[in-house]
Amino acid sequence: MKALCKLIKHHGGIVCLIAYLLTWFLFGYYYCYIANISGGEAFVFQEDILLQTKNTEFQRILNIRINSNITKELFKNYDKSFILMKMKNKDSPFITFNLSPSGIKPIGVAWADYYIAKWRAEGFNYCSADILAKHQVILNNTRYAKILFSVYNIQADTLSSTANKEPFYLPGIYSMLIKRQRDFYIWVSENEFNLLNKHWNFTGNDNKFASLDYGKFFLSNSINFLDNAIDIIYSYETQSRFKYPLVDFLYFSAVTITTLGYGDILPNSSLVRGLVMSESIIGAIILAISICFLYDRIKTRRVT
Repeated sequence: MKALCKLIKHHGGIVCLIAYLLTWFLFGYYYCYIANISGGEAFVFQEDILLQTKNTEFQRILNIRINSNITKELFKNYDKSFILMKMKNKDSPFITFNLSPSGIKPIGVAWADYYIAKWRAEGFNYCSADILAKHQVILNNTRYAKILFSVYNIQADTLSSTANKEPFYLPGIYSMLIKRQRDFYIWVSENEFNLLNKHWNFTGNDNKFASLDYGKFFLSNSINFLDNAIDIIYSYETQSRFKYPLVDFLYFSAVTITTLGYGDILPNSSLVRGLVMSESIIGAIILAISICFLYDRIKTRRVT
């Protein structure tokens, strides 16, 4: 006991610093634990902070690095009435359609921008479309066209003569220029198909290709999603899978213990409010003791 008192007396400043940091970390860790078990309901988040947090985790899970504004738009445009519906198809184990209480509808421009940015990041630069079947029925009496949409990695420097043409023809003799290809099946309402028919006249089977941006007409009018990104967003928005990161609550703990109170993350339960009060008081006490030790050290030096 005497040894401990002696240690505190001679190294009080260091002990207080360790206690301060430990308090900050433990409270931050507990805040994070409460946020995750409550599905975030124990806190009120400023919208931008929560959006950035979800967006960062979203890109990490998908292992992609694209403009964050593009993926943020997926969250901003998420329809709260979205119904997750998967159907089996011979070309794919499950197809996820954009279903709402009003019926199936196109996925929209935000998703088209996301797919194009993702493919570009993966090294794809051109696309093609092949109409496989018409008069397909998904739900009710609406008819859909089934399209094979393909993306390619083609050496761009060999296409300078056709760079300003959409779409362009690539003779079969140049097929060796296609380094990689990935295929997707999309369904589009035949009403939209007829409306945009002038854009839908190129097919990879006839060696006609176009830039990825040209494919936005197809993608934005597709009624189905092309990867599992919608599953992640769905689980986040229904708070069934999203895990709040520790770093956000270490920040909240730092704001609390230093009594800055920015207000971008706020307590929304009696438990969290009680913890916030306790941390603020403990932090103030540790700070006061630290000042006492500092004053005592300065006074001792002046006497000697």
